[in-house]
Amino acid sequence: IGKAWFKVPSSIKFVLKGKFNRYVTGKDLILHIIGQIGVDGALYKSMEFTGEGVASLSMDDRFTICNMAIEAGAKNGIFPVDELTLEYMKEELKQLDKERERKHLEFEKLIDSTRQRQKELQASFDETGKIELIEQISECETTLKQYISQDKRDEKQYNSNKLLINERIDQLFITSDSGANE
Repeated sequence: IGKAWFKVPSSIKFVLKGKFNRYVTGKDLILHIIGQIGVDGALYKSMEFTGEGVASLSMDDRFTICNMAIEAGAKNGIFPVDELTLEYMKEELKQLDKERERKHLEFEKLIDSTRQRQKELQASFDETGKIELIEQISECETTLKQYISQDKRDEKQYNSNKLLINERIDQLFITSDSGANE
């Protein structure tokens, strides 16, 4: 069918033991390792960190170590998934869900306020009212585009949001056009 043109890096295993002393961080550890193996000591390799010492590292320490693995020439740094990792992911997903829910509520409020303003303007629809409505719809559309652009990480969610938003924008314009013709 085809060939992958990239090389799968071999791995260097670092077995971590014990715990850090006070004021010692993951950055200190990775700098020490780099000092031992050199800036090209892991050239095009994966740095794999394992051992009992992993359990005593915070997620921030792990992120720092993995991020700085490239300073030793490595392609990446990896840790095994443990309970701390799973708990971290659960909390991050909760925060993401809360943020999406908050944005969804903002979106719904914006749609509701635009519709309310539309109803108010339809009672006395002159040129000023029409301009105000178009400006409000334009503001709504801009906000919605920002909302969906932040969901591009999840392609299915992004497409779903985009369809929903386009339908609602179309409804607003159809309603405003029909109000202008009456």
